Amino acid sequence: MPGFGGSDCSLLSCGSPLTDPSQRPTAPAGGACTTCDDGFGGFNCNVCQSDTGCQAKPPSRSSFLGDESMVCNKEPEVFHNAFMSCAVRAPELTGFFPGEYTLTVDLNPVNKSVDAQLWLGQAEQFYCHIPDCTLATTEQNGVVKTKWECPVLQCKCLTPSLMCGGIPGPVITLGETIDSLKGPFSLTCPHGSTDCDFFIDDLSGFFPTGLKMVECDLGECVFPSEIQSTISTVETTMAPGVIACLAILGALILFLIVVCAIAKRNQLVLSRTPYTLNTEAASLEFRNVGYTLNKDGLQILKGISGSAPAGVVLAVMGPSGAGKSTLVDILAGKRKDGKVSGQILLNGKQVHESDIRRAVGFVDQEDTLPPTQTVYEAVLFSAMLRLPEAMPIYRVHERVAEVIEMLGLTHCSNRRIGNVTSRGISGGEKRRVSIALELITRPPILILDEPTSGLDSYSAHMVVQQLCKLAASKTTTVIMTIHQPRSDIFY
Repeated sequence: MPGFGGSDCSLLSCGSPLTDPSQRPTAPAGGACTTCDDGFGGFNCNVCQSDTGCQAKPPSRSSFLGDESMVCNKEPEVFHNAFMSCAVRAPELTGFFPGEYTLTVDLNPVNKSVDAQLWLGQAEQFYCHIPDCTLATTEQNGVVKTKWECPVLQCKCLTPSLMCGGIPGPVITLGETIDSLKGPFSLTCPHGSTDCDFFIDDLSGFFPTGLKMVECDLGECVFPSEIQSTISTVETTMAPGVIACLAILGALILFLIVVCAIAKRNQLVLSRTPYTLNTEAASLEFRNVGYTLNKDGLQILKGISGSAPAGVVLAVMGPSGAGKSTLVDILAGKRKDGKVSGQILLNGKQVHESDIRRAVGFVDQEDTLPPTQTVYEAVLFSAMLRLPEAMPIYRVHERVAEVIEMLGLTHCSNRRIGNVTSRGISGGEKRRVSIALELITRPPILILDEPTSGLDSYSAHMVVQQLCKLAASKTTTVIMTIHQPRSDIFY
């Protein structure tokens, strides 16, 4: 065994393992090595410390990397034959056998074996030969570990060592226990650490966590080509939290794939469905419409009735706070927090609220428009979202141009809409763009909340004039609220 010499291999060999075993100097009986060859150290001079030590005696060789010399590998992942020397921290031992313990280990992946010796001071207590080992490098939570696992082992307690009934010694002896060890055995060393765990299953009653090896010094002389040609399999063990996150992510991705597939299927079905746009205005009648707030029971509307025949303009007038906006919200089928009462009839028939929403285009009094888009782009975007899927793209563009021309926006169709920080189209033009976004689907009924609010007299007149022309075409009925109207808008 490397590191031992003398006629009966009972003396520590010094020098280095690169020297012929018969030529290695030995330590005195019961003593330790006082000097090692340059570049080597450890309990019995087996552990390389630097590349220069490995290159001192063996010749270089040629490989696919070119001429190469040995280097000193200090990582726990062993390629050829490594030696390790560690201090042992085991209070269970020192309580009965006081002193400083050292564990020397010979790791040989070629023979798939581990040889280990436990020392108390300079005296060897027992040794173990451990064959049929498997070597694996794993990564868990960012920590890389190399682990040797062996199903069986053979140990021998040396007499008259202190632990094995030597004289003088304590009453307790571990000789029979150590000689009867069967295994299994494991040795685990994290990369970048000087600590390892030496665990023998049969000794778990004495050492529940195994022998803690600290201040480990490991090294092997190896050619770089051996390192390059050795493929190390790294098994990645993920934490339960990471596995759970990946499972959730996988389920989410699967859900998105299913949703996208369903959406694509629906798109294909709709693209083959015949389409028609409304060509006739609808009438709207409301009877005894009321609205009460749920929170405090305040009644906002009570007994409001009226009608808008097909193809007319109906103006709802009243002072601020009279409930005009609330009324048109109800007529447009918008969801309200309070209690709504009364009847709403479409073409003389009472219909469901969802049917009203499909038949009505609603323009709020606040313009919410994309400032960076041009007028044409904004109307086209609305058309792409709301027109039937089966409508050819050229018909979409034709409809956009038709609406823009109808509302007198042709002159500014290629101008950006703008906002308070960037100059764009005028307020009246913005209001007509808002109307265009709703008219793109040619709704039977168009409801507008304060379409002239905030506009100068000329812009207000232009907006109302366009709405009257729209109603006169008999394709859309117009209902709007209006505040302080000028007399000329009625003509």
